[in-house]
Amino acid sequence: YIHRYRPATKHQTVFLSRAGEPMFASGLLQLFNRLERWGHIKGVRCSPHTARHTYALNYLKGGGDVYKLSRLMGHTSVTVTENYLRAFQAKDARSGNSVLDNLK
Repeated sequence: YIHRYRPATKHQTVFLSRAGEPMFASGLLQLFNRLERWGHIKGVRCSPHTARHTYALNYLKGGGDVYKLSRLMGHTSVTVTENYLRAFQAKDARSGNSVLDNLK
């Protein structure tokens, strides 16, 4: 996104304000709140954290490496990223077939 679609700026921050300056956390939360209202989203948490978590889970689901994800997410330790992996594995285990399904 930064290299293909966004106009060139001196900032490497992903989200920029209308003025082209890095967006603060409060501005990003306001943006998500606005999108939630415009999209008539109900019953689902719509927040930067949810978007970040969804990105991480989809990255892992697509076969991404947990160590690379750790760098992409800006985590100081891969241990933090491994929490996403555990959440993904738990969700995957709940949605798949059980080992007990194949017993005879």
